[in-house]
Amino acid sequence: MYRLLFPGGKEKAVTFSYDDNTVHDRWLVEMLNRYSLKGTFNLNSGRMDVEGYIGSGEVAELYQGHEVACHGVRHLFPNQISDGELVREYWDDRLTLEKLSGQIVTGLAYPFGVQNARIREALKLLGLHYGRTVESTRSYFFPDDFLVWNPTCHHQEAIDDPLIVDTFLNPPAYMQPQLLYIWGHSYEFAGRDNWEEMEALCQKLSGHEEIWYATNGELYRYKTAAGQLMESADGARVENPTGVPIWILKDGEVQVLRGTE
Repeated sequence: MYRLLFPGGKEKAVTFSYDDNTVHDRWLVEMLNRYSLKGTFNLNSGRMDVEGYIGSGEVAELYQGHEVACHGVRHLFPNQISDGELVREYWDDRLTLEKLSGQIVTGLAYPFGVQNARIREALKLLGLHYGRTVESTRSYFFPDDFLVWNPTCHHQEAIDDPLIVDTFLNPPAYMQPQLLYIWGHSYEFAGRDNWEEMEALCQKLSGHEEIWYATNGELYRYKTAAGQLMESADGARVENPTGVPIWILKDGEVQVLRGTE
């Protein structure tokens, strides 16, 4: 028997996810950087270089240290367009974002949170492996299907109900929370004028030795690699057939399985 841990033997992880690439991302990224937090920014490549949105020339520098992911070229309802248009909407978005960011783009957030089996199958063929919805779970678990990745909560829920974060940081003895996933839009802070409340939330989550601060993509890749661990029938041995180091807690000790070279 073993329990999965995160890199460095950490017990928990925190990630943020923000959509729509408005100019307010500049302030949000600066805030996340100040508190050593990491996020995934889901961008509409067709909305750049217009008033109120970030410029294409600032993508690489602005989101450095964070993840760039798809949100569709034009933020269309994915269930209201043809198969061909769906392919163009996300393939073109991915191509453009990779050129602008220098990153390999492998995830997305669904516009309006809309997804279904047809959409998911198309996105897998386009090399997109994880997709965030807008359905809050108020729980701290990984999804069974990463293309139906329901977050813990919207940032306003975390602000309005401190118990969400407090329970994650100081869980009862019976609970072993793994992941706190917060999402939103940076322009919402300007609309509510609650940047200070968001900063207090960031400060509260920052600096915990037991937390891995990661992007959506980092979490996906680690959890996918961990899913390939092989355990003997008697539970005495655990082997890692991947090239990704995986941390586990076994027999009361933290172990790192380096895997194949």
